[in-house]
Amino acid sequence: MKTVVVGGTGLVGSEVAKLLGQEHEVITVGRSSGDMQADIEDKASVEVLFEKIGAVDAIISVAGDGVFGGFDEEGDHAYERALQSKVMGQVNLTVLVTNTSTRVALLF
Repeated sequence: MKTVVVGGTGLVGSEVAKLLGQEHEVITVGRSSGDMQADIEDKASVEVLFEKIGAVDAIISVAGDGVFGGFDEEGDHAYERALQSKVMGQVNLTVLVTNTSTRVALLF
């Protein structure tokens, strides 16, 4: 099964990719590293990514900016940025999945 792990170079994604890679073809995607690079907040970047990759059986997304400090330390802007990254990335991937024959999509 050909599986794309978006956020596949991060803390969670790298473990997901490692486990899936034992029995499946895995393509890791990161903003600046991985087998392929894309900014999933940018719809055009997502479209180009999947034009290059071609048909896939599954897409797993664990991408998104995280905030590790409290409100006092980070401020509203950090949380707004994290939400923007996570939400719009998932929206762009969802739009792509609904327009393809991808069998499985796990977006979180």
